[in-house]
Amino acid sequence: MALLDKLAYKKLLVGEARKRPNEEVPWDTVLDFAESILDERQLEPRTLSTDDIEVAYQFGACTLCHVKAYPNQRVDVYLIIILNEHDQPTDHILIDLGAEYQQLSLEGPQFGFISNASEEDIKTLIPEIDPNIDNPFAVLASPDSGTYIQTYREKEGFALEYQLVNTSSHYQVPHLLSAQEVVNAMLSYGWGNDEWLSIFNWTRMEF
Repeated sequence: MALLDKLAYKKLLVGEARKRPNEEVPWDTVLDFAESILDERQLEPRTLSTDDIEVAYQFGACTLCHVKAYPNQRVDVYLIIILNEHDQPTDHILIDLGAEYQQLSLEGPQFGFISNASEEDIKTLIPEIDPNIDNPFAVLASPDSGTYIQTYREKEGFALEYQLVNTSSHYQVPHLLSAQEVVNAMLSYGWGNDEWLSIFNWTRMEF
């Protein structure tokens, strides 16, 4: 069963969503599969039950089953299990659905912590990251979510990565970028569109 990156997940959200009644969904199958990958997704192993069920939405032939990733906390974080037209699990993603709607912080050793980052902060500060300092990086993040986009300045250019919830879903652009490319990606990430997902070929990193 494949782990989806965010672009692959977004491509499933096409057309009108239909909420499927819980009695139509094979939740036993969904929970069994979700339980089998908790450790792989760096989630606390536990026995899942109907208390972990949230909602299921159908997009075309696929059903997206939302299972609570953390019992009684982090209520916007879900392990979403994808069912095909035969109601068999095919793919999954660990995602914080609330992260896209939070104020973003910008942090880096060179300029400190900015709690409500602006577009101007990104445009001004990212190109000024000095590759000669210790840890020349910047992170644009949803506070306390583990979900972020970050860059690391090297002498030849900028590395760019993003993460969903934890390091089990951490992705990178496999080549260095210009300062302007990183600025454009961070602006896209933080202010309203998903272009940053499609303009690069992201690859998953193993930790």
